[in-house]
Amino acid sequence: MNGTTALPRFGVGLRSLRWLVLGVFPVLYVIANRALAPLSPWFAALTLLGALSCALLLVQLAKPPSQTLWAWVGLFVFIDGDFFKMIILARRLHDPTYIASLYPELESLTRETILHGYAFMTLGFITYCVVAAAALTRTSRPRIAPQPDQSRVRLRTDLTLDLAAGVFLVYLLATLLQVKSGYGVLGATNQGLSGPIGTFLTLLRRYLTPALLLLSLWIFDRRNPALARFVALSILMAGVIDAFATNSRGSVVAFMTPVFLLYIVTGRVTMPRRAFVVATAVAIVVLFPIISALRFHTKSSTNAEGQTIPAIQELVGSGTVVLARVQGAEGVWFAVPFADTEFSVSRTAHFLHSTTLRDYYTYTVVGVTQPNTYEAPGLIGAFMIIGGNAGVVILMAGFVLLVERSWSFIARRFQTWPVGLALTASYLLGFISEGTLLVGDLVKLALVVVTCELVYTRLLGRAKSLSDIGRDSGEHTEPAQKPAITGP
Repeated sequence: MNGTTALPRFGVGLRSLRWLVLGVFPVLYVIANRALAPLSPWFAALTLLGALSCALLLVQLAKPPSQTLWAWVGLFVFIDGDFFKMIILARRLHDPTYIASLYPELESLTRETILHGYAFMTLGFITYCVVAAAALTRTSRPRIAPQPDQSRVRLRTDLTLDLAAGVFLVYLLATLLQVKSGYGVLGATNQGLSGPIGTFLTLLRRYLTPALLLLSLWIFDRRNPALARFVALSILMAGVIDAFATNSRGSVVAFMTPVFLLYIVTGRVTMPRRAFVVATAVAIVVLFPIISALRFHTKSSTNAEGQTIPAIQELVGSGTVVLARVQGAEGVWFAVPFADTEFSVSRTAHFLHSTTLRDYYTYTVVGVTQPNTYEAPGLIGAFMIIGGNAGVVILMAGFVLLVERSWSFIARRFQTWPVGLALTASYLLGFISEGTLLVGDLVKLALVVVTCELVYTRLLGRAKSLSDIGRDSGEHTEPAQKPAITGP
């Protein structure tokens, strides 16, 4: 195509499957009508409006994932974290054993709270869908760059292999240091490496390492499939190591989500990669109870006596529990009594300062008494606490517009835009689900996206090609024309 690379698109059949998302709304209504009856007419009206706004967004989501992935991420979190979870809990509301074993924090949940929270959920969801659909009409297409000089490609591949190996080695050393000190191990008394050193280790292990390995994967993907597979497996291995080192059940998800999103952004979701996704999902389900048991053992061995490690079947019965871990509905239900407030700029600025919102939700809204234990309200729950109904509408609209403009900026200006967009989409997944509105996490995202761009353009992109090296060895040569820095 005249030296350019076409942007990836979904196939017609796959694009058509997006309409299946609308099936959640009739299922939700039928189950709610059985479990929460009698329902008032406004419940049916809200459900219908939610379905219509979702359909409006789905019309725009027929565009390439390089333009729409950010909107897909939000749609997934709201459907799964809010509506799917409401379906699960509405069906089991009168089963105290189920609630106590899997959602003990929701033992006091009532029918009235569920229905009141549903109004906020739907209001936030409708706002998201309508504003996102409008924003997608102007989302920029990513830049399309000509193919790079072949000698530069060969040298860049060699340097990229060194980069990937070096990053993984540093990651292993940093993990060993963190484990030895006990810093960041969930369930343990974290006393070592506090302050800037601990923060740097976390930034290195949880942010920079996956980002730079993802950059290496992107470079290898079209040049050396074998190395690309090796890097993908290395990222999976890093996630597993992090899970056992820190007792974190979300490590594998955090490390592998950008990989799968990169496949989607670049339009390279092949059958072997779909199988890889399925295998990774199975591994996550298997690891979930194991890491839970390790965390419980760590906590009981340091803070409690006479407790035993719970049986695996008591921790997770199926993959449904893992899927339902996406935050959303529970934050809304907890925030209902605190949502009777007026929206203001000063109140918004107050809650955006440092960890104010997270701490307020944890210790005031939820009522947690243990120190160093934090809860997340989800995005809609956070907006409810900040400004009630008006806050949900205004802040959700502003959030969507900010995300769309940031997405378009990366797509237009960054040569490593597939990596930047994959990292951004992965960050959005956690940001919308958690809703703690931590500005520091946004700074970390910007740091890793810019770092990948600089490593590619300054370290790898400006390395001399093989022909340049040969010319530099002569006594007098004409300066070689520098090829344009382009995509891998």
